[in-house]
Amino acid sequence: MKRMETDMAEASAPEHVEEILRNIADTFDEAATECSSAWQDHNAGKIWGDFARIIKRAAAQCAKARAKRGL
Repeated sequence: MKRMETDMAEASAPEHVEEILRNIADTFDEAATECSSAWQDHNAGKIWGDFARIIKRAAAQCAKARAKRGL
């Protein structure tokens, strides 16, 4: 299994920023699910899901900025 990069300091090109943000969002989505399951509470961990959505929007904006610049 390939290790997902989540360290923004490792971004070596503009497209890596978007990839790293999506990886972070995936990690937060997993945390939301795990928290909900562990606590047997549908609301537990929802903040991690909220953070994941915010970060996914940031990744989409990065993609839009790259496209605008032709990268």
